[in-house]
Amino acid sequence: MDDHLVRSNTEETLTLIRKSLRSATQEVEGTHFDQNIPHIFVTFGASGDLAKKKIYPTLWWLFRDNLLPSNTIFYGYARSKITVDKIRESCEKFMQVKPGQEQRYEDFWKKNHYFSGSYDTRKDFELLHQELLGHEKTNGAANRLFYLALPPSVFENVTVHIRNTSMAPR
Repeated sequence: MDDHLVRSNTEETLTLIRKSLRSATQEVEGTHFDQNIPHIFVTFGASGDLAKKKIYPTLWWLFRDNLLPSNTIFYGYARSKITVDKIRESCEKFMQVKPGQEQRYEDFWKKNHYFSGSYDTRKDFELLHQELLGHEKTNGAANRLFYLALPPSVFENVTVHIRNTSMAPR
């Protein structure tokens, strides 16, 4: 397929998506999406290779292209005792920030938070929940999305702890 045609189709698709996200009703093919509800995207395994090479770059591109609600924030969760600045540093070469996008890139990282905890300790998930509730007290109850950038060996523990402690209260 011709590169020009691919770029044209991609731009047309992005234009339609952006238009639907800006619509007053957010009605798209039988779905409803309310952009006014805050969203919290939690990445488990935030310090790992999958997160730095794929998840954070994808979140950045969605944010950059205005394909996420403006009141979306991001939490990284991993066992590592690190900071958002450390995650940012490890992701840098994968982010593909173009000239003129620097301020938007800074805005993306200002919406990022990090929480360190174990994958098999309920107490750490309870603390994460308290952290998320603290954010929600200021910004309103949020839709919480959980992404597991983890080895399958910890999926069961993590999903059980999410279900028992960290789901949105509403």
